[in-house]
Amino acid sequence: MAALILGKIKGVKAIKPLIKLFGHTNNTFLKIVILDALGDIGTDDTKGFIKAALNSHISLVRNKAKQITDKKTWMKK
Repeated sequence: MAALILGKIKGVKAIKPLIKLFGHTNNTFLKIVILDALGDIGTDDTKGFIKAALNSHISLVRNKAKQITDKKTWMKK
């Protein structure tokens, strides 16, 4: 829930901790929530991270990353 809120308020200070958590968790659904939050924050760093997630070995993570990067509004941020 915290990750979703941080994304909605565009908490840029949360970017590094979210990326670190993404790398440390084995929970696929938490990874998806983190990607959503990073997509909502929408900085160059988060965009790069989400683009890298397109190569994840976890199909649900790849699909979420693709869903985020396919949004026309996301690419314009």
